Amino acid sequence: MTTYYLNADTGVDSGAGDAAHPWKTIVYAIAHSVALDTLYCQNSAATFDFRTATITNRNIIGQSVSGVVFDGANGFYRWSCTEVINITNIWFKNISLQTGTAWSTCIIGYTSTATITISNCRFNNCYGRVYGSDGGLIGSIGGPAIVANLTISTCIFDDPKIYIGTGNADLFAMKYAAAGSIFNFNNNVIIIRTASQQPLYLFAFPNGNVALTIKNSIFRNLQASIAIGDINTNLGIYTVYNSDFNGTFTDGVTVSKTSCITTDPLFVDENNGNFNLRPTSPCIDTGTII
Repeated sequence: MTTYYLNADTGVDSGAGDAAHPWKTIVYAIAHSVALDTLYCQNSAATFDFRTATITNRNIIGQSVSGVVFDGANGFYRWSCTEVINITNIWFKNISLQTGTAWSTCIIGYTSTATITISNCRFNNCYGRVYGSDGGLIGSIGGPAIVANLTISTCIFDDPKIYIGTGNADLFAMKYAAAGSIFNFNNNVIIIRTASQQPLYLFAFPNGNVALTIKNSIFRNLQASIAIGDINTNLGIYTVYNSDFNGTFTDGVTVSKTSCITTDPLFVDENNGNFNLRPTSPCIDTGTII
């Protein structure tokens, strides 16, 4: 359980990987570390390259979300996660999965049993890819039905978008998540600015009775209708507490809601990415303890 360091400004992949001699790229760091190691990304003026990688049993931690930016340069890249993965304090930008290909994927996804925790991260100009009924922004990227646990907390998704093939648009894809899988979505903000080509689902297509719990989250929809779950199947147990669904939302599936509202959350400056709440926001002091 070693901690290795990365720095987009001063890092050199041939270095020792310690705090004084950090590595530069995540692909090199994954290849030269082992299970349970931590890859600590130091604050950098430059951006880190977001490139395709298979990540198994790693912690990827940023020093601060504003100082650690992974930029995909609108390239066709993804992280495939297996076993236990923790991702914290990372700003993901310009990750744009290609169009015109009969293939489905997620920017951060799993193909086998995984426990993934994504916390205090931010996503800007990020596109998932759906062809058929799999794929999305975060979640399943195909394979047999497996048990997966995904927790997303204290993250901001600023206008996430999905490229569509023949299926529906699933932001958080639960395809191939078998019964016993758990999805937790807590203290997050999603703002939808761009209308989808086809119906957009927040969470969709579980293979079995997946337990999805949403708490203390704000969904700001400035565009077309969005369904919380997939209308084509009523699999999954959807439970929502103390959240704001502002805009046009439909349940799609059976959803249990407690203490939810539908009013404007009153962000400080949503057009310029400031999602702090104004003092008069109806969301202040209305959450539930997690």
